[in-house]
Order: sequence, then C-alpha cells, then structure tokens
Amino acid sequence: MNDIQNNGPMSQQGPEPDDISPGKNGSTIKIVLIVVAALLVVSNIATAYYFFVQKKSQDTGNVELSYDEPPSQTDPRQSDRPENRDAEAEDEASPDSETPEEEPEQQPQERDLTAGEVRVAWTDWPEVVEYSEVYDYQDAQQAIDAAEYPPYGATYPGALFVNYAFYRIGVIEEGPFQGNSLYIITKWPDRPAFGKDLYRVIKTQTDVIVLENHSSTVWGIDEALLTKNSNVTIVNLEPTKTIDVPNSQRLLVRGEDEPNLLYLDYSGLQKKFIYSGDEYVYYDPTGECFIVFANDGTTRKYYYDTEFLGKAGEEGDPFFGVTPILIDVTFSDGTKNTNEYIFRYVGGCGASGCYNIAEYIHKDDVKRAGILPSKEALYELSDPAFDGQVPEGEADAPLL
Repeated sequence: MNDIQNNGPMSQQGPEPDDISPGKNGSTIKIVLIVVAALLVVSNIATAYYFFVQKKSQDTGNVELSYDEPPSQTDPRQSDRPENRDAEAEDEASPDSETPEEEPEQQPQERDLTAGEVRVAWTDWPEVVEYSEVYDYQDAQQAIDAAEYPPYGATYPGALFVNYAFYRIGVIEEGPFQGNSLYIITKWPDRPAFGKDLYRVIKTQTDVIVLENHSSTVWGIDEALLTKNSNVTIVNLEPTKTIDVPNSQRLLVRGEDEPNLLYLDYSGLQKKFIYSGDEYVYYDPTGECFIVFANDGTTRKYYYDTEFLGKAGEEGDPFFGVTPILIDVTFSDGTKNTNEYIFRYVGGCGASGCYNIAEYIHKDDVKRAGILPSKEALYELSDPAFDGQVPEGEADAPLL
C-alpha cells in the first residue's frame, strides 16, 4: 500500500524535461554568446575594411584634383567607380607612379609648308647687333674697293655701315635654311628716296641671303654684299588682314605697302585698343595712320574699310605708288561718280601717311555733294582753295 501510495504521485509528476536541466541551459547560453561575439568580430572587420577603402578612395581623389579641377567641384565618391578602382590597382602595382598621367591636350596643328616656305621662331623683340654679326669684314671691304663711287664716300666697312642698322629677329625653325638666323637690315639710301630700305636676310656660313619677297629692291653696293633669293616666303610674318573696331561696325584693313619702320622709328604712338591677346592697335598722329606690329617687330598701316572706297580696276595706273580709289557715290544731280581719288597726302616724292586729314573744318566750309550706298551724305569743300588748316588767329577749332 505504501508503495502504491508513494508511486502514485511519482507517476503523476513524471520525470523533469531534459531542456530545462541546469547543465543543458549553460551550454545553450555559451553557444549564443559565441555566435554574438563572432557576429561582432565580422561586423568590426567589415567596418574597418570599409573605412580603409573609403580613405584610400578619398586619397586617390585628392591626388587627381591637383590637375583635374578644384576640390570643391569634385565629388570624392567618383573614386568608387570601376575605372577608378582599376587605376588604384595600377597605382598599387607601380609604387613609383603617384597618379596616372593625363593625355596631353591636342593643340591645333600648323599647316604643312609648301616648297619655298619657311616658319620662323621669332625673338621677343628685334635685337640690335653689330654689322660684323651679319657681314664679313673682308667681303665688305672688297665691295667698297670694287665700287666706282662708294656710298657715303666710305673707304672702310665702319664708315659704310654707320648708315645701316642691324637687328636679329629670329631663327628659321622649319623649311629651307632651317637653323639659320634671320636678320633685318635698314638703311637710308644714298639716293633720293621717300623712306628707308629694309632687307630681311638669312645668314649662312657662306652667304648673306636677302629674301626678295620680303625686302626692298636691292641695288648699289648691297647687290655685291647680298645673295638674292626670290623663292623663299615666310608664312608666319604678317599680322591679320582685318581687325574689328570695338563698339562699332567698322573694320580696319591692312595696307598693301610696308612702311619699312620699327617701333623706334616712331614718336608718340598712341594705344587705341587691344585686337588680339595683348596686341594693340596704335595710332600715329604724325602720319595719321593706324599701326599694328608684325611678328618681326616691323609695322603695318591699317585703313578704315569703308563701303564707298574700293580699289580701281587693274588697268588703273598707280599714282606715286598709290592706287587711286573709285568712290561709289551718286552726286546730287543724279549722276554716278566715275573719277578716282587719293585720300593720302601727295608730295613731290610720293604719297605719305594714311589719310590727308583736315585740321579745321567748319560746317559752313562744306556743302553736300551726293549720297553714299549707306544713305549717308558725302560733302565737299565749298571753296576748293580751302586747305583745311587752322586759320591764323584761331586757337583750337572743332571739326564741323
């Protein structure tokens, strides 16, 4: 009975489950802690790797900024792009290369030269040199001795070349005579002349070659000193043919004739405006000309390109070296102009300056002569004998 009474309760309660036993419970907690620790380690490793890669990307981006664009305009996240990661891998493989080199910017290519053309590397400014850098003393002496009437009465080279000026202006960098120096020689002719002679010459080991396409006519003793060449032309000598005048509809056009002058030959040039880079258009109040410098330091004259001024036909005869102009005007009586005019000052030796500008004209001194294609009026002097000079006793007077 006692056994039955004792076993009854035991059979009703039954044994305790295995998963709540103290030993089993401790093992489960340990497993959970190990898993959590493992997850923390993996997370920390991933975080560290992320910051390491991000830092490397930022460093690479900062290096590239030095030659790409300002830092404030560059997104450092661009380093995450595949092409940038490839560049980083190349950097790691080549420790000596800090950054990948950029492709050089393609510059516009200069045109190929044709036969007889040369391209010059110019000096910053014409450099004054002694005659002995261009001419050999013995050659010059022989030319003087052979002359029937030596110019300027010279009996030795120093007395001859005191009337000359010599300038080094560049080196032939491409074409015939490559590597030889280019010079300018100027002189006042020992004959009646309106201006200086100017020669552009190439100095070789044996000759002084004058470029006839870019020089005054060679004559006198210079024919014995120079070797003529009519084939070579300089492709990068001349300034632009036309220049836009700022804040206007006007255009300046380069004149046909070269004045054979350098900057030092002028007095009182006035800067008018910049036409290209740091190149100025100047005004010469003496010759009433617009002046621009060529690449060798010589000057060119520029004129207004007015619609009513045009060159005369090819059969028109130049007057004192100046081509007369056929003005496109309809006179007040309805007839079209057929006469040619010159707007430069003409003297006994030729034409000078660029414009023959009157100093004094009052509105009462002119009358309407006709109308231009632009519908503007053209005027002429009321008194043809009026010379446009300031009348005696007058101080300053405005034009019109």
